Amino acid sequence: MVLVSLLTSTAMAGPARSTQTGAVQVDLRLNKAIYGLGEPVEITLTLVNRASEGITFQFNTGQMYDFIVLSEDRFVCQWSHGRAFTQALTTLALKPNESKVFREQWDQRDAKGQQVPVGEYEMIAVFPARGGPSVRPGPDGPRVRFSVSSGSGPLKPQLPSVSSRSTT
Repeated sequence: MVLVSLLTSTAMAGPARSTQTGAVQVDLRLNKAIYGLGEPVEITLTLVNRASEGITFQFNTGQMYDFIVLSEDRFVCQWSHGRAFTQALTTLALKPNESKVFREQWDQRDAKGQQVPVGEYEMIAVFPARGGPSVRPGPDGPRVRFSVSSGSGPLKPQLPSVSSRSTT
C-alpha cells in the first residue's frame, strides 16, 4: 500500500531530471507528465551550489536560462525566441548550498507561433553562464520527456483500422 501511494505521488509531481557539473546541480521539473492540448506547461529550473564556497556566474545578457523543446529529436521551439533581454553583463552569485529557482511557462506554441500537435516531446534546460560551469543541451544538460494529449488522460496508441468486407 505504501508503494502504491509513493508511486502515485511521484507520478503526479511531473517529470524531473537533475544534472551536476562540478559543484553546480541543475534540476529541471515540469508539473505534469501529460498536458491537454493548449494547456500551459509549468517549468521549474533550480540551480544549487553544492560547493563549500560561493560561486558567481556571469552572463553576456540578462538571460540566465533557456528551454528548448524537441519532438522526435527535431527542433520545435526555444523559450527565449522573441523575448527581449537586457544587453548588459549580468551576474548570479550563490552561497554554499544556496539555490535559485526560476519558474516559467510554455504555451505549447512552436517556433512559428502555431499550436503543437498531440505527441511526445522533450524539454532541455540551458544555463548559458560564462566564467563558471555551464549546462547546455547535450548529454550533460537536464532533459525531461512529456506528452501533449487531446484528452485528459495518457496518449492512447493508435490501433490500425480494420475494415471488414463481406464476400458473396
